[in-house]
Amino acid sequence: MRFADIRTLAIVTTLLLLATGALAQEQMYDDYHSPDVESNTTVAPIAVPTLDDFAPPETPVAGSDAAPSGAADKSLLANSGVETYVEVTSKQKAGLLTPYYKYSEALKFKARIPLIYNRTTEFAVGDAQSSGIGDITLESEFKRYLSKYRGLASVQLSLKMPTGDDDPGLDDNFNPKPKLGTGTWDLIAKTAFARSTPTAGWVAALLYRKNSSTETVTEYAYSVDTYTSTSAAQLVASGFYRRQYTPKLWWVLGTTLTMLGDGGWENVSTPQGGGAATTTSGDLGQGGQLVDIYPGFTYRMGAFNPFVGLRIPLMTNLDAGDVDRDMALIVQFSYRPGGISGD
Repeated sequence: MRFADIRTLAIVTTLLLLATGALAQEQMYDDYHSPDVESNTTVAPIAVPTLDDFAPPETPVAGSDAAPSGAADKSLLANSGVETYVEVTSKQKAGLLTPYYKYSEALKFKARIPLIYNRTTEFAVGDAQSSGIGDITLESEFKRYLSKYRGLASVQLSLKMPTGDDDPGLDDNFNPKPKLGTGTWDLIAKTAFARSTPTAGWVAALLYRKNSSTETVTEYAYSVDTYTSTSAAQLVASGFYRRQYTPKLWWVLGTTLTMLGDGGWENVSTPQGGGAATTTSGDLGQGGQLVDIYPGFTYRMGAFNPFVGLRIPLMTNLDAGDVDRDMALIVQFSYRPGGISGD
């Protein structure tokens, strides 16, 4: 690593840390009405691409849909590896450990394990805090280099499991602790396409998340109530661009548009002594649109490739009302034995 690269890394990292400290704010957070857009350790890491998600810039083999020449042989060295994603805001410090196994050149399996060091909800009397393991996601990814379009196409299918505590109880001030999971089995599908040159590249993606329902049965003196709640589905469109600054240092700028459904609830009240049940229903007020930008940089170091950046909210338009979203510092690492072609 050259001295100029070290100096640039130090300056940019310092500016990002100062910006985070200056702009991050302590905010009220309604765990019931908010669609979990700020403390989300499921969708955000999938939306932000790793270095491996950008298409390799080499010229593909003539008349073939295989990976570009030179990239395939080196990629075969990386049968397994690990990615990490750390997100720091004023009310959450969370990491994501993602080991993966490469079954073939085209097929990869991942396990995304959220490690929530501290999640905070602010109340009038003290702050409630939780920590622990969040909802684990199992993911399969299929990639194919399309020589006709000179780009890398990929499809990801993910299953989020309810491993995080969705009912952590009350703290010493009788404030409800923040949830570490949603208590639901959720399906996530993502498709992406990437193109690159030796000095630049971009990746565009579309992600859809469908949440399952939760059911609570409460027995009263005169009735039994069955309450069913389904959190809002999410559709996330994203685009990320990178540009070479030095042979190893790359600037990255991305944006995401998140569209949220309303979500819904239904309560069926059945009389204890028999008779017709009464059904009421409504929406959870979770609908809306969010726009974020992701400025940052990545440094290519062969097997170890760090990314440091920010998630900056540009627009928040939620049916639930005026919700201030926090800016986040993002640190992402990928360790790939054998390196990545071009290193």
